[in-house]
Amino acid sequence: MNIIIITMTDLKTIIKELIASKSEGIYWDFKREWYENNASLLHDILCMSNAEHKGNRYIIIGITNNYKILGLKDDQSRKNQGNLISLLGSKSFANDSRPEIEVNTIQINRKQIDVIIIKDKPLKPYFLAKVYSNKNKKVDLYIYTRVGDTNTPINEQADQCQIEYMWKERFGLFLPPIERLSNLLIEPSEWSKDDYNCHYHKLFPEFKIVFGETKEGNLIDNPYSIYYPSEVIGYGSVKFLYKSTELLKRNFINCDNCQIRLPEPKKEIVNRNDIRECFYYYIKDSFEGRFLYYLKDSKFLYDYNDDEQDLISEMKIWPLLLFKTTDDFNNFIDFVNDEKNNDKMQNIKDNVHIDNKIKNRVINDERDKKQVYNVSIYREIYRFWLEQKTLV
Repeated sequence: MNIIIITMTDLKTIIKELIASKSEGIYWDFKREWYENNASLLHDILCMSNAEHKGNRYIIIGITNNYKILGLKDDQSRKNQGNLISLLGSKSFANDSRPEIEVNTIQINRKQIDVIIIKDKPLKPYFLAKVYSNKNKKVDLYIYTRVGDTNTPINEQADQCQIEYMWKERFGLFLPPIERLSNLLIEPSEWSKDDYNCHYHKLFPEFKIVFGETKEGNLIDNPYSIYYPSEVIGYGSVKFLYKSTELLKRNFINCDNCQIRLPEPKKEIVNRNDIRECFYYYIKDSFEGRFLYYLKDSKFLYDYNDDEQDLISEMKIWPLLLFKTTDDFNNFIDFVNDEKNNDKMQNIKDNVHIDNKIKNRVINDERDKKQVYNVSIYREIYRFWLEQKTLV
């Protein structure tokens, strides 16, 4: 899998270069206008999603057949990202695996162009579990793909060799064991967890997750634990095995008197105005972020194709911060350290609500109280940052 994070400036440069090529290719396609038929749109997204390419794929809308920039000023069929996410979400996909997309608008030569970005994820092949028809078009239960600049016809299946390659890619058979393991974690239902302390993958039982003995933890090192009904916390180590080889070793945390098991979160120290503060977090697409998703059986803050608005609402109850990417984490740190935000930060601190039950638990220890309060303060700062981010 090759996840590429790009800025709007980068996207504009990429699209300009693709237009200048005066051709279409395996990972990019031009459209004069938006699709009137959603079945045609869905078919093209599926073809692009399954293409044999490492990196993002682009459907570029507002370009003529001879590669001139037309723009989209009066396009009545125009859609935004929410429309496309709703379209994909309303369809029944095999294995419940849906393509992850973004829709961005850029301006070139004073004309607006829409770009559907389809992310490269290790979940191919994407195909429907239920036929979808719209007007005179029908997306069947076929596996489609794209070869060169040509999509599989909507009434045909991709070649068998292409389909085999997709399945091998999905199962990570071309990857080293650590990368395979990381990819397998984002499908927690494919693992056997009958033994609480020893899990194995159902299709690839050579991959195992073995939890070690749990020891008692303390509040000062794990202040987020107090936000659960029981502040009793334990910790231990977990080994990730491939056959008899130890691939990785990490720490895990048991919160709420062993009712909730989590990877040990990362801790970030922040020095603001000579005051030392800290918060605890995960990065979604790191190994720990995937392990978190696995441990929560995907019943967590996000589907793996999550919406940031869901994160905002969930932060009311979740004591740990979750960033989609390392870039997001760095942007949050920049926000916290920016002196222009001092008044906003202070206002959040002055008005943060701490539940009385939590106050009563730490009332006798000022050091514990500061650590616990920081959890609530940075949770609210994070929510504010996310809200501002979604408005941009």
